[in-house]
Amino acid sequence: MKMKKRNGLFISASAGTGKTKRLIDEYLKVFEENPDLDVENVVAITYTRKAAKEMKERIRKKLIEKYNESLHLKDRKGENDKIKVPPSRWLELRTNLNFAWISTIHSFCERILKENAIFIPVDPGFQVLTGIRYNTLLERQVIRFIARKIENKKESENFEGLLKYFGLNKTIDLFKKAITSKRYELSFGDPNIDFHKPLLPDLKESDEVKEMIEKFKLKFDELYSEFREMIFEEAKLDFETLLFETLKLLKEKDFIRRKYIRRFKYIFVDEFQDTNELQKQIIDLLHDPKENFVLFVGDPKQSIYKFRNADVTVFTRTEKEEFDDSQKEILKINYRSHPDLVEFFNRFFPHVLQGGNELFKISYYHSIPGKSSEDENFCSVEGKRVKILNLNEETEEKIDPKIKEAELIARFIINRVKTSKNSFKDFVILLRKFKNEINCLTKVFDEYSVPYYTVSGGGFYDRPEISAIISFLNILNDPLDNESFAALLLSPFFKMTFDELMKLKGSEKKIYDAILKSEDPKFRRFLELHSEYMKLKEVISVGELVEMIVNDMDYLAKLAFFNNSSRMIANVKKFIEVSKDLSNEGYSLREFVSQMKKYSPEEESEASLESEENDVVRIMTIHKSKGLQFSVVIIPRIFSSVVNFTESIIYDDSMAFDERERGKIYLNPYSENKLGDGLLAELFRTEKSKALEEEKRILYVAMTRAINELIICGIENKNNRSNSLWGTIFKSLGFYDSETKRWIIPEGFEDLVEIVQSSSIPNQKYELVVEKKPIQEIPKSVFPLKDMAKKTYISPTHIYGEISIDEVLQLDEVIKTDKRKDIGILVHEILEQVGNRSLKGTVTTLKSLRKARPRLVDDANFTESDLEVVWQDLEKWFENPYMKKIENSQKCYSELSIAKKFKDRILYGVIDKIFLYDNEWIITDFKYANYNPISEKKYRFQLLFYTYVAKELFKPSPTRAWLFYLKENGNKMVKEYVFTDDDLREFEMEVEKKIEEFEKMIKGWEMEQRYTLGQVDSRFLIG
Repeated sequence: MKMKKRNGLFISASAGTGKTKRLIDEYLKVFEENPDLDVENVVAITYTRKAAKEMKERIRKKLIEKYNESLHLKDRKGENDKIKVPPSRWLELRTNLNFAWISTIHSFCERILKENAIFIPVDPGFQVLTGIRYNTLLERQVIRFIARKIENKKESENFEGLLKYFGLNKTIDLFKKAITSKRYELSFGDPNIDFHKPLLPDLKESDEVKEMIEKFKLKFDELYSEFREMIFEEAKLDFETLLFETLKLLKEKDFIRRKYIRRFKYIFVDEFQDTNELQKQIIDLLHDPKENFVLFVGDPKQSIYKFRNADVTVFTRTEKEEFDDSQKEILKINYRSHPDLVEFFNRFFPHVLQGGNELFKISYYHSIPGKSSEDENFCSVEGKRVKILNLNEETEEKIDPKIKEAELIARFIINRVKTSKNSFKDFVILLRKFKNEINCLTKVFDEYSVPYYTVSGGGFYDRPEISAIISFLNILNDPLDNESFAALLLSPFFKMTFDELMKLKGSEKKIYDAILKSEDPKFRRFLELHSEYMKLKEVISVGELVEMIVNDMDYLAKLAFFNNSSRMIANVKKFIEVSKDLSNEGYSLREFVSQMKKYSPEEESEASLESEENDVVRIMTIHKSKGLQFSVVIIPRIFSSVVNFTESIIYDDSMAFDERERGKIYLNPYSENKLGDGLLAELFRTEKSKALEEEKRILYVAMTRAINELIICGIENKNNRSNSLWGTIFKSLGFYDSETKRWIIPEGFEDLVEIVQSSSIPNQKYELVVEKKPIQEIPKSVFPLKDMAKKTYISPTHIYGEISIDEVLQLDEVIKTDKRKDIGILVHEILEQVGNRSLKGTVTTLKSLRKARPRLVDDANFTESDLEVVWQDLEKWFENPYMKKIENSQKCYSELSIAKKFKDRILYGVIDKIFLYDNEWIITDFKYANYNPISEKKYRFQLLFYTYVAKELFKPSPTRAWLFYLKENGNKMVKEYVFTDDDLREFEMEVEKKIEEFEKMIKGWEMEQRYTLGQVDSRFLIG
């Protein structure tokens, strides 16, 4: 069925062609041509709030210009001469601009819903949920839903397939993803799954997966109904709900739809390549070719937001099916880049973008330079405008390629600043991803004294100045949390060095106990505040508590001594606001701390400052750079753009030939190599092809940010040789020879590209003088942090990773996570006493502790009720034979710290208990949980770690380890392991491999802000 034709204009605009300027011109033009038009009659939708704000400001400036021009014309003309647009008109529009419909699609929908709140079951003053607030609310709802269903015998059958193929944690993630990013597809997709071929080669398995998909769809509908009811009741709507409910309103209430069609005479949509089918449907419902005009502007080559549900096929289908050729326009003139760069793009990208699936294939139109080479906006450069940095010096093979590249880039920038008119602010480094890249780069820049500014889009709660506050909250929640105490003492709150911290701890098992015994006067004030906060934490809100900590500890003043102090202070102020917001949601300190530990948001960005305007090199992701331009663009890590594609929920509308037909939803439980040749494999390959095509477009966005120069850098090694898409592109075009590991210039690019050998770049550091400007009077006790000790202690958690609470607990306990994890501390305090002997030789049994009152039962940490809950689980262990052996042991050590040198690292751990029985040392570990096979591998590794470290400390060497599941009954109460010499040898190999991976992660950690602010989990023993 052919789509109806639009009354409008469709503009495809390549990078640098001024598409936003064109949209603004069109926006102003409609007011010139329609005297009766008001700002409420014109809609302008763009992708981000920042872009909407900038668009409104540019329009405001243009209106002022128009006003001044018309005033000037009025003065020159006689009274009888008519002016096309009188000054009063422009002045009126400028005054009314605050009420203009210039916004993101989400803000646009929010405004429509609030104007029509009487027709939707929600308070018109509803809030919009984002970031941690939304994620917390959703996770809570999903976990409760699944727990409730599985506890019901009839309902549990609907989850058998999901748990079999995905497991518990991934099933939870599956429903969260469905609600967050696949809601439209699941709600409007075809519920009838009549596959034209088997999903998987195994027909039985194929039928199982089909049944699982059908049940998932039914349970999703039920979950979404409950979720919708809950957020409407609480008047807190997320982004997707704003879109969903607007679509529903416009579909069900035709008189409302007609009202807006009559109101909106013009609809302008910027960045149309970043939209999706749901957003497109909303725009379609508001457009009637007989009533209003629609303008789409975008560049499919810059569609790089698939992870936010952008669908480039919406752009290509709309252009092809809904607009005649006379309604299409292509902007080809590049006003941004130097003609040599434009020519490079024209030769390079036709090869890159060619091929691919016809459904999402993007064509490349050759751009035309909009300025001559002599234009004053272009700087003169030595050599070619496109340069490739090539490492031709002999370096140690063991040096990480990331470090080699970072050093090469630092040397290049320093040399240019010293020998040309370039300053540091002319350079930007565009990274495909920040994770695993930024620390290495900034560490090298610190070593070479290259000033830099990082523009990150997430990781707010991982910022050192924020993690220090979270550590403070952690110790209020659990004073015996050694890791958080260490982070706090090493942060600007106390400014201790690592050696000072170890000296303070001494032989004490807990840092808190060491502080209580310390005579150092600097801890007196802390203990007073700690005592006060412990009393107040259940009385005042988390937001109030955070604000008290920041003020009482003079935290902002202490931060003023650090590099980038203004941003750090702004981040702390933002964190105070976030904590206040969450307090308003009713979060307790325990809930707040729990969320901070596991939340790693992309939405919650750092506080915004303009310090990037200083003379510094800017470092940002390619996604952050979209819409921006820079004099010199450096793209490193060409050989690290690896696409590790996974997709658990796949929506396929390839068979929906009619707008009345709907696509189908599939669940994919396997990785690509396990799918075989079924329908799921075909769908997976299609989705992977989409991801690969987007990687090409990401490279296009990165390169086309350049005004004067484009610098490319990449070092291939054995780990990235076969997986890098970007590397493959450059190789296929003849830019790189894998045999010699050297960059070369292929035929057809000799006049545009040159290779800069590393040997030609001096290896020199920049003499950088940084002046510190405290924001207020600084206490005399405040001084810069000293560098942390270089020795690194590594625990089993660091090597193998955290064991998630969902793995430890059974499903019916998941929703009680925070309290259960806290009570585990109390359990360990009790069991720590078992097996100990008094001076008279009397042994402490578990039963003898039943009437004792642990010191943590003080109402501030735990209550008598908490203690009774614990004993309900521990009483069954009174006569347990394993517990009896501990009680009857010859020697017994509890919470024993052990360490062993491993190459240039130290393996460190704390054993719950090790005891000598029948001339054999036995290691024990207590888990306040039921047996769970999901976590068994990690627990085994932990016990093998302790056995390996302890083997030379005890004679005879321990080989046996017991794992106690304290909440279990029957034969699963204790899991026994006996480790052989082969086990220990395999362990050595695994640890060596894990440490290599771990070292890559923590390199550059100390230098992130030149000072360590508390990210010490990799450098401190966890006791």
